[in-house]
Amino acid sequence: MVGKEDGEVTLTCSTQFQGTVTWRHDDNPVPASGYNVMSGHTLTLHGLDSEGSPGNYTCWGNDQLLDHSYLVLEQEEEEEEEEEEDEEEGKGEDEEERGSSVHLSCSAKTYSCSFLCIWRLMGYDVARVKHQRSEASGGSSWDLGTWMQDGFHFHLSDLSSPFTEEDRPIRLTAEALSGQRYKKQQLRFFLREISTHQLLHLTRSHRGAPLTRNSSSYSSSMKSVRISCSI
Repeated sequence: MVGKEDGEVTLTCSTQFQGTVTWRHDDNPVPASGYNVMSGHTLTLHGLDSEGSPGNYTCWGNDQLLDHSYLVLEQEEEEEEEEEEDEEEGKGEDEEERGSSVHLSCSAKTYSCSFLCIWRLMGYDVARVKHQRSEASGGSSWDLGTWMQDGFHFHLSDLSSPFTEEDRPIRLTAEALSGQRYKKQQLRFFLREISTHQLLHLTRSHRGAPLTRNSSSYSSSMKSVRISCSI
């Protein structure tokens, strides 16, 4: 279950039990209050905060465990920037470089269908990505990232249109999770744009917003480049 800072979520105890249900948060009883509203088999949490809200919520009946839900909070952009500043203070040069960016970027060495995405993200335990050309294509399965010194690495391939001109961009969705936080980012790009031959870099795009192309060499002639996919 994913919630937002200062927001609310409703947890449901999925059970056939007909009696009174009680709730616990990380083994501590959840008291009924204006912030914790219990109704039947549901618990609505108001005013979520990153310090006290995340964790494991369990529902009980006659001292028997009935169901459980794990709550994390989605990290907002402002919180992310503040944490970056805090991490940079007091660090050496190598550590500062490692924690200075949470950007998600992709690159390809040649005009092929293999590409590398790196998510420079700190404080998360696991990250995954999936990509697709269009809604109709269904997209790829989720790929788990490998943690390296500079972030999570994803080695990906696109085999949707071998030896043809790209007419649709790749839509990449990335998710990261820790014990208390959840983060989601999206990128849209053509493989021709991320070839290192063009020195193009895709910067962060939150939930599908337009990307910034940090290059003055991009031109409309690139649209005719054909991508050669080796299957």
